[in-house]
Amino acid sequence: AMSIIERTPSGTFRATERWLELVEQLSHIGGLGLLLIDPFSCFTALDLDKESSVAAALSGELARVATVLGCAVLGSHHMRKAEAETKQGKAPELPNHGVVRAQIRGVAALLNGVRMAYGIVPLPGRYARAVLDKLGERGELDVGRVYWGAVVKANGKTDRRPRLYVRADYGLLEDRTADIAPMGRIEDALNRLLVRGEG
Repeated sequence: AMSIIERTPSGTFRATERWLELVEQLSHIGGLGLLLIDPFSCFTALDLDKESSVAAALSGELARVATVLGCAVLGSHHMRKAEAETKQGKAPELPNHGVVRAQIRGVAALLNGVRMAYGIVPLPGRYARAVLDKLGERGELDVGRVYWGAVVKANGKTDRRPRLYVRADYGLLEDRTADIAPMGRIEDALNRLLVRGEG
């Protein structure tokens, strides 16, 4: 795997030679609009999840590359696993911006160093089943089919409204928010579906 940054003998960080060579090659692609790093962990041999200095150095290098190439840089990073139940033994609640932001793995410097972060997490089972019932898409393989997503960090004005995604038969997530909550908040629509399902 190629590492974007490396630690120097003095303990600072620098871009690796292989990464700089790749950036040079990419600079010759006319009209490059997007560079995708998927996932971050495959492009750094350092501990991105525990060292603030590593996260800051990585986000700094990616910001530099975005400027040099004149394109957006998008990276994916894994989420922490949400607890299946709370300490009181209650079923998991609906995701919210704060909880999902906290589930992004790694140190705060990783989030602080990017201009925007979009979090996507599975919807808890009872809500997911209610969504699939509403869509008429319940089946044997319902686990991991319904997701909650939203911008959880942004350096400017942006649409932070949550969206609902359902995994289609061909494997990709489709935005189905309009089918579930066409006129209002997702949270309200999901709670109404849940009450109807339990009634």
